[in-house]
Amino acid sequence: MRILIDGRKLGDTGIGQYTLQLLRQLLELSDDHVYVPCFDATALQELLGHPRLHAVAVTAPLFSLREQFMWRQLQRRFQPDLIHVPHFNIPWRTQVPVLCTLHDVIPLDYPQELSGPLARQYYRWANRWAYRRSATVIVPSQATRSALVRHYGPPQTPVLVLPEAAAAHFDRRERLALWARMQQRWPMLRQPYLLSVGLGKAHKRLDRSLQVIKIISQRQPQQPLPLIHAGPLDSRRQPSLPGQAAALGIEALLTILGAVSVEEMQQLYAHALALLFASDIEGFGLPILEAMACGAPALGFDNDSNREVGGSAMLLAADEGDAAALLLRLREDAAFRADRVARGLAHARQFSWQDHGAQCLQIYDRLLRASR
Repeated sequence: MRILIDGRKLGDTGIGQYTLQLLRQLLELSDDHVYVPCFDATALQELLGHPRLHAVAVTAPLFSLREQFMWRQLQRRFQPDLIHVPHFNIPWRTQVPVLCTLHDVIPLDYPQELSGPLARQYYRWANRWAYRRSATVIVPSQATRSALVRHYGPPQTPVLVLPEAAAAHFDRRERLALWARMQQRWPMLRQPYLLSVGLGKAHKRLDRSLQVIKIISQRQPQQPLPLIHAGPLDSRRQPSLPGQAAALGIEALLTILGAVSVEEMQQLYAHALALLFASDIEGFGLPILEAMACGAPALGFDNDSNREVGGSAMLLAADEGDAAALLLRLREDAAFRADRVARGLAHARQFSWQDHGAQCLQIYDRLLRASR
């Protein structure tokens, strides 16, 4: 089989990492040839040089008219049996089956996360087109499937839930030299801390995380818990996080690390008292499994995606006061925290990129047979 997979988002933290994990599994589990149009082949990392991986340099930007001509040229050149687009921006016309992975449709509920009316209109149209026109749609959770049905109605083609997983490098290993350097660079890491991660978009509700930190500092003013945030913040479309912390009088308890390396992120998870995951909504919520795989309990608020991904291993709080109480118990009750760590490790092991890749191959085979 000849599979064409859009790799133009390789290098991104979300869809790019999904694409890389998928490619690893396809090359390991099958004898198929995989063609990957991408802007920068170095983002393929260790996969470069694999005899069945064909990186194709392209320049057509995402969300442009030029990319439609790009798809035509790629089909003529490589004669693929099918196309897999790991996002919503699928080709408009093809001669072979197209499937897509829709990770979430959060901007339909949080339109402020897009840059303006035109971007919002295009996002809504493009997701509808992908949902209606793809031969099969892959989603990471039932929560995402339900959101698609809520916004666009019942599916006309199969919409299949294939859960994602924490990457293999998220584990409990201690890297003592790296951790010492990190503590020297960021002294707040020398004491127990709570971790939040991600781009800091509106649906991540980092304001809620700050409220939790504020409540903890009021209940135990001599032993507050600092919040460490790893990841770039999207300050263009929401209030400044340091400004919010200052308004609450807890600016000294907030440290923003910005973008960190994969190795640094693993260490941040492994040494955290807990992951504080305050999102209102997620397509999947991969940080939950990453934290658990590294031995950090995950705490969030009760919503569909958290229940689905975190299961009984995740601590679900009813409100900010409840979250503060649970986090203080994690610090003060060693047996309680050890139980949550053990539950999280066992839960994270139930999710596998190998399973995801194997199920994708089954979908490819089914589409190929149906198209003949």
